[in-house]
Amino acid sequence: MVEILSSEAARLLASLGMLGLSRGAVEPAETVFKALSLARPEQEIGPIGEALAMLAQGDARRAIARLRQAPPTDGASLFLALAYAQIGERDEAEDILENLVASDNDALRQMARRMLQDQHS
Repeated sequence: MVEILSSEAARLLASLGMLGLSRGAVEPAETVFKALSLARPEQEIGPIGEALAMLAQGDARRAIARLRQAPPTDGASLFLALAYAQIGERDEAEDILENLVASDNDALRQMARRMLQDQHS
């Protein structure tokens, strides 16, 4: 398969998308992440970025639908749990988070634990 976007360019675009989200430029950031999703469909950053833009717009249901189409990664699952929690689907969010507590990724495992604690407080 021909590489449409180099790894370096993909990282730069992901950084620009995240910067856009952090500065409130949600629609342009979502466009960047959609492009990443098309150029690198096997990677999680495009769908996660798209979902974060949707969450920033208050559209958790759309974020859930997007993350369910994403490659099944622990990172995507973490944001899926966040989206479920935002619409009040606590049981679904907790199931996902409990699975992530067993993750090999220490940072994700810690975030999942914190999110579970927040759900119970």
